Amino acid sequence: GMLALVLNCIDRLNVYTTAAHFAEFAGEEAAESWKEIVNLLYELLASLIRGNRTNCALFSNNLDWLVSKLDRLEASS
Repeated sequence: GMLALVLNCIDRLNVYTTAAHFAEFAGEEAAESWKEIVNLLYELLASLIRGNRTNCALFSNNLDWLVSKLDRLEASS
């Protein structure tokens, strides 16, 4: 569903470690928005799981994955 789609988008964007790396594939204009796009996807993810027991359970199964992605994102900035 939507949760898997958002997680997939975040995962694909986190392949790029910096805005400059993203620019190589998507262009300079897109690179300027790269970090904002990733942050907005995390906000969307939080909105999807907040108050929804089923989505929270599904999300908890992917928590290790998310922590790993956040660590990589933090290390790259």
